[in-house]
Amino acid sequence: MAVVLGAIASFVPWAPGVAFMASSPPTSPRESLMSVSLFGPTFAITFFVAAIAVGLAGGAAA
Repeated sequence: MAVVLGAIASFVPWAPGVAFMASSPPTSPRESLMSVSLFGPTFAITFFVAAIAVGLAGGAAA
């Protein structure tokens, strides 16, 4: 969160900040390992691809 707040304070365009906020938590290594161990590799890969898609859509919308 501090990275996004710093980016907004330094007048960085909104698109990278929104994309980072939307896709950063689901694509963390810890979240990926938890998804694989709890739900299996197919779900984890789908979740990772969906998180990237949400980040791209959030960046495009902003």
